[in-house]
Amino acid sequence: MLLVVASAAVEAVTIGGSLTGHFTAAPVHNTRFAHPRVICADPINSNGWWIGDSGSVRYCDGKSVTLTAGDQNPGFASGFGADARFDDIQGLVCNRDRTQLFVSDSRNHRLRTIKLASGQVLIVAGNGKSKSVDGVGKAASLHYPGCLVFERSPRHESTDSILWLVSNDSLRRFDTVSGAVTTQTLHQVRISRAETSIGCTSNGVLILIILNKLYSFDPRADVLLKVAGGTGYPGFKDGSGGAARFHRPFGVAVADRERCVFVADTFNHRIRRVTLPSHLFQ
Repeated sequence: MLLVVASAAVEAVTIGGSLTGHFTAAPVHNTRFAHPRVICADPINSNGWWIGDSGSVRYCDGKSVTLTAGDQNPGFASGFGADARFDDIQGLVCNRDRTQLFVSDSRNHRLRTIKLASGQVLIVAGNGKSKSVDGVGKAASLHYPGCLVFERSPRHESTDSILWLVSNDSLRRFDTVSGAVTTQTLHQVRISRAETSIGCTSNGVLILIILNKLYSFDPRADVLLKVAGGTGYPGFKDGSGGAARFHRPFGVAVADRERCVFVADTFNHRIRRVTLPSHLFQ
């Protein structure tokens, strides 16, 4: 049974930033961000997280915000720390041993990595060409790469070897060991980079938000199922399966213990909870 309910009694508080978009590094309450887009939890420090905003990646330890790499001025450059440049960070994910961050450098059409011990920024895939070409490393082409998620094994662990991302209005698979980029075909479903988010359950099943629908995709069995959203017409309605309605939802977060996902239902201005079948988490 699938149940979608609008959340109630949710408290939102500001912990950093201001209405004026500027770039600063300071104690968290005095920090200013310039168009923050993505956030990534620290897998070791429960109080820590990275933020991708404008052309930089910064780290907050709960008390202060420091620069990890990049600069407030968008551009493209590899290098160390502030010498690196990004342009429109749309995806950010950290491996489980906290040695590197992967970054979707969208307008540079590249997938980058930040070595956290040194701050070095490198290209791991993409060549700057806005095309759809599979290949290894820089031989692959990525068109405005977006959200990122690590694949998880049925043992409930992140493998750190496979990244899924949205690029070229399609679902792409990146092997962090070989550097190979391949395209995953989703039959009868058209992906839009600007309208698609990805999560991954503890059983290795991808949860996809595509336009106004919620899907599950098992890459091992190559099975795609629509689990909520009906015909895809925008609207707002709680209910089971196809009876539920969303309006351009974007963010998705998987909560394994609760066997559910939380959805940022953007144009309905709500956070929704979607309870999923238990086999997706086993």
